[in-house]
Amino acid sequence: MPGTGEWIAEGRFFDVTIFSDVAARDGLGWELADVAPTQGRGQVFEVFREDSGEVPTVSASSFEPVPVSLIERFVKAAVLDLLEGVVLDDGTDWLPTNVAAFLSLSGRRVSRWSGPEWPLSERADGTADLYAEEAAAAVPFAWLALALDVGEAEVGVYQDDAYFGLHIAQASKGVLSDYDPAYFRIHERADLPTGLIESVTVTLDTTVMDDPGTDAVVAEVFLTVDGQLVPLLAGEAYGPDEWHRLDESVVVLRDLAALDRINWLPARPRAPELFRAKGSG
Repeated sequence: MPGTGEWIAEGRFFDVTIFSDVAARDGLGWELADVAPTQGRGQVFEVFREDSGEVPTVSASSFEPVPVSLIERFVKAAVLDLLEGVVLDDGTDWLPTNVAAFLSLSGRRVSRWSGPEWPLSERADGTADLYAEEAAAAVPFAWLALALDVGEAEVGVYQDDAYFGLHIAQASKGVLSDYDPAYFRIHERADLPTGLIESVTVTLDTTVMDDPGTDAVVAEVFLTVDGQLVPLLAGEAYGPDEWHRLDESVVVLRDLAALDRINWLPARPRAPELFRAKGSG
């Protein structure tokens, strides 16, 4: 771990604490605290790995404003440490970097969401037949762009063997005008919560890969935005009532209860209880 002196931003010094046992938690974590000069603000950010469910989650929570560059560096270091033994060592750090990029959204502000929505079904000639209803529990997108306080980001999917996971890019690559409005439903401003991203939780599915001990795919990313939960899943609609996980679209859920109402294929592993409690509140 870098020494305290290396954690400096905008003339302030920060301290890092690594802990392995916290009351009511089963996992590992890193804390970032503002310590100097003058009286520090105390803990400003946290990254935590939770292992009480069937699959692990990694969460980040922001408590005070911190320069984005410092958060990105801190989260990357934390994730590389916390995912040791969970992520397959393939000679690259692509997957931990992807997880860290999602977690680094915590503390940022999102002012707009946009993206092309997939239809739920097609006609025989390949044209769009049916889209999700306005109050539907789940809505599939090709990708979702977030307009942030500094820059933008885009959530899409990546492929790992037979499965797809969620991926985030630091700049939006998709262009809405490139998508045929006769097939896609275009959202220049999607109806999703805006404001401060207070926390982010990434779920790593280790149940479908070749080696459950050291291989995983980013199955879900849940953002808490201004007190409202925004669940994102890698999945796909095979019809109005048939949903497959780990497939090639970004599925937005309207509420946490939809996770249990939908009969996912393959079955969705149980999330940690602590995460459920946080997400429900």
